[in-house]
Amino acid sequence: MHKRIIRTLIFIGILFVVSFYSKSQSRKVIFFHEIDDQARVYVDDELIYESDVVGYLGGVSIKVDITKHITTGDETVTIKLINIQCSDCSGGNPWSIIYELLDDEESIDYQVSDGIGGAGSKPVYSYSFRWDDL
Repeated sequence: MHKRIIRTLIFIGILFVVSFYSKSQSRKVIFFHEIDDQARVYVDDELIYESDVVGYLGGVSIKVDITKHITTGDETVTIKLINIQCSDCSGGNPWSIIYELLDDEESIDYQVSDGIGGAGSKPVYSYSFRWDDL
């Protein structure tokens, strides 16, 4: 009788741990739909992703999984866009960025921004957030 109770308690404990672990380990992804010219992702000021210089391609499909960098949800995530100098651009060297934030494939935020100018090594776009604040 005692062995059955102990096995039941162990089984319930395992179910609790598995349930807690799966909830806390949801997959966190930044899904870039457009980058013109280069995107960078930082977590707590540490560069964790830098795209190639893409330029305007009419859309990209780049998923950046940041799950292993988000352990508490209090980390600050910053997305920056660099607009590379364009020697043959007419119209003032436009830039744009479109991305969404996915939590276990569910869209929880969507950002679109564009502008003209600001070419060089300094970001023309910067957005910071804490995952748990979304």
